[in-house]
Amino acid sequence: MAYKHFIVLFLSFATSLAALDFKALQEYPRSLAKDFYIYRFLNEQNPKPQEAWELLTQTKRLNPKLLKAFQKHITEPGFSHSIECLYLDSKKFWEVDFTCKAIRISVSLFATFEKEKQEQLYKDLSASYPNLYGWMEPMLNKEPFESLLKSRYFLKVYTQSGKSFRQKKLNHPISAQRLLELSKEPLFGLFVAKVVYEKVHDNVAKSLLLLDPKDSNLSAKTSFLLGLNALLQGKKELAALWFEKSAKSAYYQSNKDKAFFWLYLVTQDEKYLELVGKSWDYNIYSIASKEKLKLKPFEIIVPKAVAKERKHYSITDPFTWSETLNFISNRSLGELNLIAIDFLTKKTLPQYAFIKEKALEYKKPIFITPYEEYLKGIDRERKALIFAIARQESRFIPAAISTSYALGMMQFMPFLARDIAKKEGLSNFDLDQMFQPKIAYKFANIHLDYLTSWLFHPLFVAYAYNGGIGFTRSLLKRGDLFNGGKYEPFLSMELVPYAESREYGKKVLANYVGYKRILGQEVSIWDLFERLNQPDGLDRFRSSN
Repeated sequence: MAYKHFIVLFLSFATSLAALDFKALQEYPRSLAKDFYIYRFLNEQNPKPQEAWELLTQTKRLNPKLLKAFQKHITEPGFSHSIECLYLDSKKFWEVDFTCKAIRISVSLFATFEKEKQEQLYKDLSASYPNLYGWMEPMLNKEPFESLLKSRYFLKVYTQSGKSFRQKKLNHPISAQRLLELSKEPLFGLFVAKVVYEKVHDNVAKSLLLLDPKDSNLSAKTSFLLGLNALLQGKKELAALWFEKSAKSAYYQSNKDKAFFWLYLVTQDEKYLELVGKSWDYNIYSIASKEKLKLKPFEIIVPKAVAKERKHYSITDPFTWSETLNFISNRSLGELNLIAIDFLTKKTLPQYAFIKEKALEYKKPIFITPYEEYLKGIDRERKALIFAIARQESRFIPAAISTSYALGMMQFMPFLARDIAKKEGLSNFDLDQMFQPKIAYKFANIHLDYLTSWLFHPLFVAYAYNGGIGFTRSLLKRGDLFNGGKYEPFLSMELVPYAESREYGKKVLANYVGYKRILGQEVSIWDLFERLNQPDGLDRFRSSN
C-alpha cells in the first residue's frame, strides 16, 4: 500500500547534512535540496574537477550562484570560459575576446556604448552570427525609435534596454494599428508593465489609450495594467472596461477579486463589492469587501494537533520534505486527506496544513501557529507579524529551501543568516541550523527588530522582508507612492514595481489580519489601509540619507 511505502521512505533521510561528501551527495535524488548541498559542497570543500563535473549532471535547477560555484572547480576550458563571460563585469567588456563578447552582450549593455563601438560590434558579431544580433541594426540610428518600431525587434529592445534608454529614445507616440499588431506578440505584457510601473513614458502611456478592450485578446494581468494606465491618464470609463475584461479572463480567483474590487473603486457600484465579498479566496480584496459590507468574516480553519510527533519523519531534513512533495504530487483529493491526517501532530502540523490545503483545493484558509513555545515572551503584535510572514514564506515548513537558497521556515538567505549569527556571537554556526524552528523564529525576531525600527506598517515590513531594506527605502523615498489621495492606498499598492514584493506584501497583510484575529486582537483592514494614507509616517524614511 502506498502509505506503508510513505513511512519506510523517510527512514533513510535523517543524517548530518552539513557533512555530506561527494559519495553521499550522489545517493540523494535530484531536488532543490540536493542543489543547495552541492552548492555548499563546492564552496566549503575542495572537490576534484571530475567530481564537480559529475555533480553538474545531477542538478535540478542551475542558478547563477550554482554556475559560479561550478566554475571554480571545473577545469574544462569551454565551460569555465563561458561562465566567466556570462557574468563578466561590464567594465571589462572591451578587454575580452570575440567569443566572450558574443556571450556577454545584451540589449541593455549595447545601449550604453558609443556609436562607433556599437557599429564595430554589430559588424563583427553579425558576420559570425547573422541570425542572433539583428536587433542591433535599428539601434544604430541616432534616433532609433522609428526604425525599431518598424522592425520585429521593437518589444525586445524596449523591454530589455535600460529605463534611461527607454525614456530618452523610445518615448514616442505609437499608432493604434501598430499597437494592435504588437499586442499579439509574447513580450507585449512586459512592455505594458514597463510603461505602467516606470511612470516616465508619457507618450507611450497615452498611446496605450488607443487600444480597444473589445479588439484585444490580452491576459488578465495585461488588461489590468491597461486599466491602471487608463486611470493614471484620467480615463476612468476606459479603466473600468479594462478591469471588467481582466475580471472575465482571470484564471485565478484572487485576480478576479482584484479586478472587481477596482471596478468598485472606479464606479462606486456596490454590486462589484458584493461579488468580491462572496469570494472563497482569502485575500486583501475579499477581506476588505466583507468588512465594508458588514458580512460574516472568513471562516479560518485553525487545526489542533492530536499527537506530539510522527515517528520516522524528520522535520529538519530538506530531503525528507522534497520526497514528501514528490509523494503527494498527482494524488487524488481523497488520498491527500488520508495522508494529511497522518501528519496531524504537534511537530508536523505545517506538513498537515500544507497537504490539507491542497486537499481542499485551497478554497478554505488554514492558519496554524506551530512551535509557539519558541516565541515565549514575545508580544501578540510581533507574533502576528512573524506568523504572517512564515505562512507566506514557507507555510511554516522548517526544511524548506527556495530556488535562490533561502532557508527554513522564515526563508533566510545564507548571507543574512551568517550575519545575524555573527552579531549574536553564535560560535560554530552552520546553515543547517536554519531548519530548526527555534533558530528560525529567533533570527526572524532579531531581523524584525531592525525592520520595524524603520518601518511603521506591516505592509512596508513585508516589502523589506522580501525585497530588502534597500529596495524598500528606495521605493518609499521616491515620493510618488503612498502619499494619500484618490484611489489610495490601493493605487500605490498596485504600482510597486517589483512584482514579487508587490504580491508578497498583499498576502502578508491578509495573513496579518487573520493572525491578529486568532491571537485575540481584532483589526480592521480598512484601518490598516487608512494608516497607509498618512504620509507623515514616512517622514523618517524620506528625510534620511
